[in-house]
Amino acid sequence: MSELYNVDDLGSELIDCVMECYRDDIDKEETKELVSSILRYLYSITKDNKIKSQIADIVENQLEYCITCGNKLSYYEWEEIHTEVPPPNVEYMSTIYCPCCDG
Repeated sequence: MSELYNVDDLGSELIDCVMECYRDDIDKEETKELVSSILRYLYSITKDNKIKSQIADIVENQLEYCITCGNKLSYYEWEEIHTEVPPPNVEYMSTIYCPCCDG
């Protein structure tokens, strides 16, 4: 019987494998949720901070799910008016946040 590998030794390979496996359907919301759950599981069992950072980046920035709780992230947009400069003096701002963790 072969030896089992530590997840930390295969972290990048596992991430690549998951992303490749679901590549064709990644635009579907149910696929994004599934991939997010798989990657969040890997995040929870690894001790490698480089792998954790890579997973968090994919989950939060590509899939738009919260790495902490798994909820779908939301956008908040607002306008900031700068009275110190002449018109047009509106700056359009936006941020992404978790309604559960940041709410």
